[in-house]
Formats: sequence, C-alpha cells, structure tokens
Amino acid sequence: MENLVGVAFTSGLTINLEPVVAALKELGPVRLRRAYGDLTKTVESAGRGVQADRELLEIRRMTHRNLFEFSDIPFLTAHKNTSDMHLALDAISVAYTNDGISHFAILASDRDYVPLFSRLRELGKTVIAIAVDPQFTNSQIREGSDVLLYYSNLIAPAEAPAPQPTEAPLELGPNLMDKYTELLARAISALERQNKRLVGSEVFQMMCRLESDFDPKLVGCSNFKAFALKVRDERRVRVDVPAEHGDMTFYSTPVALPSNAAAAHQSGSQSAAGAQKPAQDTAVWLRNAFDTIMKVPFPSATKREAIYQAIDREYAELIKDGPFSLVDLTDAVSLRLRPQGMDGGSVYKITLSLKFARCFSCRTGDNPNNPEIVGLSRPREDWEMLLAENLVRQVATKLRRTPTVSELSEVLYERDAQQRRDFCARILANVAD
Repeated sequence: MENLVGVAFTSGLTINLEPVVAALKELGPVRLRRAYGDLTKTVESAGRGVQADRELLEIRRMTHRNLFEFSDIPFLTAHKNTSDMHLALDAISVAYTNDGISHFAILASDRDYVPLFSRLRELGKTVIAIAVDPQFTNSQIREGSDVLLYYSNLIAPAEAPAPQPTEAPLELGPNLMDKYTELLARAISALERQNKRLVGSEVFQMMCRLESDFDPKLVGCSNFKAFALKVRDERRVRVDVPAEHGDMTFYSTPVALPSNAAAAHQSGSQSAAGAQKPAQDTAVWLRNAFDTIMKVPFPSATKREAIYQAIDREYAELIKDGPFSLVDLTDAVSLRLRPQGMDGGSVYKITLSLKFARCFSCRTGDNPNNPEIVGLSRPREDWEMLLAENLVRQVATKLRRTPTVSELSEVLYERDAQQRRDFCARILANVAD
C-alpha cells in the first residue's frame, strides 16, 4: 500500500483498489487479499497537512470495502519498515501451502520484488505485477513478471492525469506501433516453432508472454482484434478476420501485393509472375467456430485424452466423499495436469462441455456453470463422441452449417484424421438424427 499511496499522491491519482480487483476477477477468482504498510507515516510524509487524517480514514475504509486484510507495519526507522519482508514471507508461505492458488498479483513498481517474482515462477506460479504507472516502473519488473498491468490504466480515464515527461518515457504512437509489429512477428515465429496454430487467441497470449506490458490501447486500439485489423490494413502482417463468428488467423509471410493484385489473388487468380495461390485449409472455419464456442483454443486430441483421464481419476476420488461442485473437479484436474503444462482454462472448458453434453448427473443451483455433480450419466468411453456431437450441434445452430467428415476429422484428430473418419462419420450421423 505504501508504494501505491506514495506514487498516487505524487502523480495525482485516485487511490482505489476496486478497479484492480475487477481486473483480477477477469483472470479468475480472487481468494486472498492482503495489504501491508504504515499508512500513517506514508500519508504524513506526503505533506497532506490538515487533510491527512481524513485521507487516512478514507484509505482504510476503501481497503475494508474491497475485503483486504490490512497489516499495519510501523516504520522501524525514519526511512524503513519491514512491509516488503512481510509481503514476501506471506507470498512464499501461501505458494508452498496452498496448491489451489496458481496466480499471485503484487502491486509493486520497484525491483526489490524481482527475487520474489523469480521464486514464485520457479514454484510454477503465474506472477501478475501491478505497477502504479509506466514512468515509475523498473525495467526488471517488466522482465520478471508474466503479466504486467498498470494501475493508472485501470482507474477511470477521467481520473488519470496527463503523463509527465521523464528521462526514459514510455514510447507511444508510431514508434510503439513498430515495436508491437515486431513483437507480433516474434510471437508468430515462436508459435510456428512450437507447431501451434496461428489463431488470434494463441498469438495474443504469446505476445503477452514475450512482453508482459503489451497493451493495444497504447496504440489507439480498443482491443486485440482492433490491433489485428490495424496491422492488416497497414499491410504489416497478413491476417484473416472472419466477418461474424470465429477466431482470427495469422500468417507468417507478410502481404507484399498491391491492393489491386490482392483482390485478384483472393478471387483465385495468379499474378503475372506466376505466384501460386497458397493452399487453403478447408477446416479453418470449423476450428474458429470451436475456438469461439469453447472461448479457448480447442485442445488437441492428445490434450483432450489427458483431460478425460484426469477427470476420470479425480471423479473417482472426489465422489467417495459425496457430491462435489464442477469447480472442485476442475481444480483437482488442473492440479493433476499442471506438471504437464496444461492450461487451467482448457481444463475448465472441457469439463463444462462434458456437463453440457450430459456426461454427468448434476443438481443445478444458482450457477449453471458450477453445478453439483452427484454421479456419472455416461461412461468414460462415450465422452469424446458426446463432446464432439454437442459442439457440432452448436455450430449447426449458430452458423447454420454442418461440417463434412473430412473437416471434422481434421479438426478433431489432425495427423490421425484419415484413421478417424469412420468415427467422425458416426458423430455427424448422430447429430443428423
């Protein structure tokens, strides 16, 4: 809290943790909320005069409203207390004793916290750094965190003051756009080396991993899709953006054709130089549709099988103690698959999809996305077919289009598509009935 209060007073920012909590909730449930510091000393040191007592009371009320457990740690000397040490010890203790917490969000701008970030990442935790403002953020914070948010961007735009020049200001405008285009190219190259599909969700996640403070809003784009349209329109990178449903598709080769030739190219003609039209992936629309329905990149057959096996094992353990929630099952499966690098979002979406495919017997309460599981309604060997049937039905309803056997087998099984054509034909036959 001292970092936030001190820099906020200096910069004229409003002190409010509510938008920070709201941003973190978008990443998952916020299970622990703790704040540390000597607020009295910090407010007095800012020279707030007669306002100090009132502002101190408002800050304490604000932390209480946002459910933060506040540790008041007095300064031991005129310039130093042990808030940093208390924070670090608590973070490491939670990391070792609470396997259910996978992400740590720490509001800090100075490099003293970098060793803590490194240790948490060694323990397999995701570190979200929340710096007060780009001007006051050490470069090692950017390198040491998995995700970097700026408090000044989270508060209401009307509350944020105009940025003041510094010795090394954050690059904005055209220079930053060039930097982001280079970052996009690096992300595409990295995904190609990992043999992953170049869809928008994967590209965005990779860009954020490479540069934790990547933010399309800094170059005038409301979101990542707007950024993709911008780089496409400026002919920096080739991007296919579906008119309605589905994820974007990026290509590693930039578009080098003039606009009139590009139109002819898209219509199927060849250039005078005899350039070949690139091979088209006829199943890309179905991949995009599955990605959109799942709201995560559709897991490969190998990953789906690993998730099914983990669900089967964890279900057998959890049901011994009676009914349990779908989130409890997801947490247990995610913990089992974490050493394999499995994304928790994919685990949740597959588990939820099996629920919608009626593989579980459930009692639905106030939250249909987190029902109470009381048993299995279909055996483990049926799950893959039921999940695929449910997805194909949603595609047919939303897009009024049914995939062919070849398209479905390519999306579901990729390299083993030919061997699984009969299975996919049965799925489509069941959907047609």
